[in-house]
Amino acid sequence: MSVLLALAIVVVQAATGAFWWRVARGPSVRVLEAAGMGLALGTAVATLSGVLLVNVAPPGWGWLVPTIVTLVAAPMVLRRRSGMLSTWRGTPWRPALTAVAISGGLGLASIAVNLRNYPLASFGTISTYHPDMPFFEAFSTSLARLGPGDSIFMAGAELRYHWFSYAWAGQLAQSAGTEPFVVLTRILPLVAVAGAVLIAVSWTQRLTKGFWAPSLAGVLIVFGGYVGASYGTLLNFDSPSQALTTMW
Repeated sequence: MSVLLALAIVVVQAATGAFWWRVARGPSVRVLEAAGMGLALGTAVATLSGVLLVNVAPPGWGWLVPTIVTLVAAPMVLRRRSGMLSTWRGTPWRPALTAVAISGGLGLASIAVNLRNYPLASFGTISTYHPDMPFFEAFSTSLARLGPGDSIFMAGAELRYHWFSYAWAGQLAQSAGTEPFVVLTRILPLVAVAGAVLIAVSWTQRLTKGFWAPSLAGVLIVFGGYVGASYGTLLNFDSPSQALTTMW
């Protein structure tokens, strides 16, 4: 149940981001682009809100403020732009769906393979966890409960280590009540793959009409490396911050 609640929260954040991206971009936005950018913007703005309101809002729910603002503002925006929900730029669906199926499928397969390294329940010592992952989990919890102005590791001191990504994970875990490591090793990789693939596919379609170009872009996002990548890929699931910021 907590996992379903966490996924529902992600959908709410994505819908918030998609609405404002649609407002900003107008009729040129395609559905896949709105979905991908909704995930990127919605999660980022929710994280910032949660961090700023950590001592004001109920524990774990500061992220909800942008959504509340959107619900209040949406009727006024829709009244001024009466055709906003009905006028969408036409999407060549066959290359788009092919690209999402191929690159998304490969992304999900890479997550499934990686899950073997991160069992949530086991007897004895779990030796397959990346040694940094317990630190990431503790850091996420610290950011969600204490904010960036204090740290579970150093009382009265700040720890400036990729904290934006881990703040999102910690807030989501606290709001949904998930068990440790569920967000970092299950939900965060799924969100990163979905958002990055949707953005890559939709933006490639803006640049070219080639049928296989969006598929190539999606596959390169999933498996492409960069100079100095010790793990070879952008979506490095042993580094949740690297995976999430690939989408951002």
